[in-house]
Amino acid sequence: MAMSDQMAAMIRHLRQEVPSCVAAGVVDMATGMLLSFETTESHPSEVLDLLAGATLDLFQGRTVTMIEDIFKERRGIASAEHYFQEVLVNSSNLTHLFIRDNHNADVVAVFTTDPDIMNRAAFEAIGLGRPLVLSDLPKLRARFGQAALLCGNAPEEMAEAIRCAQRDHDDLAQRSTTLQRRLRAQHETAIARLASLLA
Repeated sequence: MAMSDQMAAMIRHLRQEVPSCVAAGVVDMATGMLLSFETTESHPSEVLDLLAGATLDLFQGRTVTMIEDIFKERRGIASAEHYFQEVLVNSSNLTHLFIRDNHNADVVAVFTTDPDIMNRAAFEAIGLGRPLVLSDLPKLRARFGQAALLCGNAPEEMAEAIRCAQRDHDDLAQRSTTLQRRLRAQHETAIARLASLLA
């Protein structure tokens, strides 16, 4: 089943399982793009796009991310995982529930042509020990090459890389977990060195 069909099926299931549900959608948290939706009413596409962007801001807007980073620093946590997993918003006549779903991801695939991208989504995948597929760019290869499956940006190459990642799921998940431990150790070493210099 194609990924778009899987998302559409998930949305239909959500609407069937939740009483009086009037709309459901899936937003890519790396880009803020609305991937799929179903609603009982007709809405202009620009409104749906704005809602998708607002969803991204709710979970990992600049201020939200700053708060998370402060919490992590104070608790000595070296992880790319986000704290905020659910947001409940009550409007005058509806209740809106926003849920982040990282833990059910079989594979995290992030494609880009930006050679200098930091790629937060890749860090999240490593932090969760998920198989990772990335565009084969020099900086991404240097940072994530020990764990990620790298490929070109042609659609055929992307699709084949995702199929390979699904097939080799357990091996790639282990590689992500190994890199996660290595990055955490590097972070702890850097913090300890900084603390010694400030003592």
